[in-house]
Amino acid sequence: MQLALKSTPELMIDVARYFEDVVHEYDKAINLYYKGENISKALDLCFKHQQYELLGDIIMNLDDNVDVSNIRKCIDYFLEKKDFDKAIHLYIRSGQYEEALDLCLAHNVIITEEMADNFVVIDDPEKEKKINLKLAKTCLQQKSFHLACKKFTQVGDRLSAMKSLLCSGDTEKIIFFANVSGPKQKEIFILAGNYLQTLDWRNNSSITKNIIQFYTKGKAYDSIAKFFESCAQVEIDDYQNYQEAVKALNEAKKYLEKIKCKDDTSKNLEVEKNILSINKRILLINQFIKAKECGKSNNIEEMMSICQDLLKEDLSDSYLNIGDIYALMIECAFINENLNDARTILNIMKQKVPLKNFTYYLDSRIIQKLDPTILPMVQNDEIEEEYNEQITEDY
Repeated sequence: MQLALKSTPELMIDVARYFEDVVHEYDKAINLYYKGENISKALDLCFKHQQYELLGDIIMNLDDNVDVSNIRKCIDYFLEKKDFDKAIHLYIRSGQYEEALDLCLAHNVIITEEMADNFVVIDDPEKEKKINLKLAKTCLQQKSFHLACKKFTQVGDRLSAMKSLLCSGDTEKIIFFANVSGPKQKEIFILAGNYLQTLDWRNNSSITKNIIQFYTKGKAYDSIAKFFESCAQVEIDDYQNYQEAVKALNEAKKYLEKIKCKDDTSKNLEVEKNILSINKRILLINQFIKAKECGKSNNIEEMMSICQDLLKEDLSDSYLNIGDIYALMIECAFINENLNDARTILNIMKQKVPLKNFTYYLDSRIIQKLDPTILPMVQNDEIEEEYNEQITEDY
C-alpha cells in the first residue's frame, strides 16, 4: 500500500484490484482507485461494501465520467445523514441546480459566492437565466444582498439588483451602482435618492449632493421638490435659519415648475396647488424675516404689528414656528424694558407652546427675569423625558 501510493496511477489501479479481489481490503482498494483517478470505481466499492466514511473526500473530486446512479446514491446517503452541505455540493456538481437551491432554503445552508459561481448552464441561455434568477431570489431570501445584486445584474434585472443592494445598507456601493446602472434605467436613480434621504443628509453635504443629482438625473422633479421642502423645514426646526429656508423653498418651486404633463390635467392642477402652497409659505416666512429686521432696527411698532398678523394666520403648514414669533416679541419688549408687555406675551406663549421647548426659543436668562417659575418646570420636563428615554432603552 505504501509503495503503491508513491507509484503511477496505472500501478495504483493494479494494486487496488489486488486489494479488492485477493485480500478483500476494500478501504485500501477504494483509496487506491480514488488516488489512481478511477473515481467511479471507488464510489462503486463504497456503496457495495458500505465504506461510507470514505465518501466525503471522494465527492469533492468527482469527474465527468462518474455514473449518474452513483451520484444519486451519494446524495441519498448524505440526505439520510443530514449532511446537507455535501448533498448540495453533489446537486450542483451534477447540474441539479433547482434541487440544490430548494435544499439550501429548506435547511438554511447559506450560498457562498464560490457555490454560486458553479451554477453554470452550457448551451441553454433560457435555462441559465431561469436558474440564475432563482439563485438571485434565494440569495435575497438568505439576506445575502450583495450576491443577490450580482446575480440579478447577470440576468439583466437591474431594478431588482438595486433593491437587493438597498437592503444591504451599503451606501458606497449603492451610490456606485446607481451611477453605473441609473443611465440604463432612470428608476434606479430615484430608488437611490429615496434611500439616501433616510440617512443623516443634514450633516453630510456629499449625501445631499447625491440626492439632488440622482433625482435630477431620474427626472423626479416632484421628489426633488419634496426634498427641498424637507431642507426648508430642517433649516427652521433645527437652526432657526429662515433665510436658508426661503432659498430651499424657492428651489422646490423651481423644480415643480419643470413638471409638465400635457395629457394629465389632474397632475397639473396638483402641481399648481403645491406651487401656491409654497408661495404662501415663502410669503409668511418673508414676513417673519421682515419682523426680525424691524426688531433689529428698533422699529418695534411695525415688528409687533407683523407678528400679530402672523399669529392670526393658519400656520399649521407654513413651517413657521409659533414659538419663534412669540420669542421675537418677548425679546424686543424685554430689550426695550417693557417688562409688563413681555410678561403678558410670555403668559400667552405658555398656553401655546410646550414648556419643555421654552429654552429652545428664549434665552433662559430672559425667562428667569420674567417668570422664574418656568425654569424648574422646564428642567423637570427634561429630567422626565430623559428618564422615559432611558426606560425605553432598558426595556
